[in-house]
Amino acid sequence: MGPARLQVCLFFLLTNLLLVVAGCSGEQSKTHYAEVETGDSTNQGIWKMKDGPFVINKDTTIATDVIIEAGTLILIDDSAELFFEGDVHFAGTSEKRIKVAPINNHCGYITFDRDKAHVNIEETIFVNSKLKFNQFVYATLNAVRILNTAKLQSNESLICAYRGGNLTAKEIKMISNDWGEGIVVSKMDTVIITDSYFENINDAVEIEMCSYGQIRNCQFLHNKTDDAIDLNGCDTVYIENNRFTGVADNAIEAGWNLYYKRKTHKVYVTNNLFETCKIGIQAKEGAHIEGDHNTYRNCNYITCSLHEGSFQQHKYSIVDSVLLRTDSLEQHAIRTRWEYSATNGNKLFGTKNCVQPNFKAADTISCFGESSLGYHENSIRKSMK
Repeated sequence: MGPARLQVCLFFLLTNLLLVVAGCSGEQSKTHYAEVETGDSTNQGIWKMKDGPFVINKDTTIATDVIIEAGTLILIDDSAELFFEGDVHFAGTSEKRIKVAPINNHCGYITFDRDKAHVNIEETIFVNSKLKFNQFVYATLNAVRILNTAKLQSNESLICAYRGGNLTAKEIKMISNDWGEGIVVSKMDTVIITDSYFENINDAVEIEMCSYGQIRNCQFLHNKTDDAIDLNGCDTVYIENNRFTGVADNAIEAGWNLYYKRKTHKVYVTNNLFETCKIGIQAKEGAHIEGDHNTYRNCNYITCSLHEGSFQQHKYSIVDSVLLRTDSLEQHAIRTRWEYSATNGNKLFGTKNCVQPNFKAADTISCFGESSLGYHENSIRKSMK
């Protein structure tokens, strides 16, 4: 059993123990939360750990601003949805994480439903839970764990936001079972996802109609049917210092938003490692992608371009053990341009490339005078808290 799966098992063991304790307390017969304190000038409700567990067994709306104290336990029934209509702060700490778990199999949605709300979620574990930002939102997620073993529909995601705003996610750890999707956001001004870990998730990050995005220092491991990063109708996105391993389809796919017919352009892919993926990077529906200092190992295809006007340009790349071809071209797309790139003998289309039959023994300096090629492995965090 790998360390990631062992951690999932330990989380679920802890959650089940907490559920037993909650059941013995007799608190599951009602839904409750701490009342707003008299004279509290901020007019915020405070959910205190000592008042928990907080049990949601029917649709419940919290109409005030809320602070959820470190160490608090929230239990949600399968058919119940928890609505927050104010600013919300999950104020967990690394010593006392907040825990959200189902009473039975899977929580109903946790929905943030106020326009321009500020939602700050720190050091919180969500087990079989789904977060939905239903309005324009300013959302910050820090050190959040999302663990899923429930069966989701193909159009369900563990985190979704589709009415605009800003999303910043740092040190997220999301482990699922290849059902549903991961983070799906739409129409946002800014999306920044850094230092995070995704495992067994199809479309781990899907961004539509984003004005500006960053995906940095993340790991995307092992899914069964879909992409790791899917961009549709985005303007400027930087994808840097990430590791993609065992992705069933495209590690990175960039296309257009079908409804608004808006293309993706200005995608910059820098210093990433792609290994044992079906396709490293795909540009379709007129998308433009620029790559720099990326490394590809044991992938079926390195780049794939589909549809008229789609274009990729890559430089200072390392291509090691391609199973089929370094470049796939269909439907009038522009062939990928490779510059100053090294391969182990498979053909690279482009100029100023170095082909070495014994790639591992090749001296890249002698190929084209550059010593800083490819993925820098030390730049990616190999373990998450």
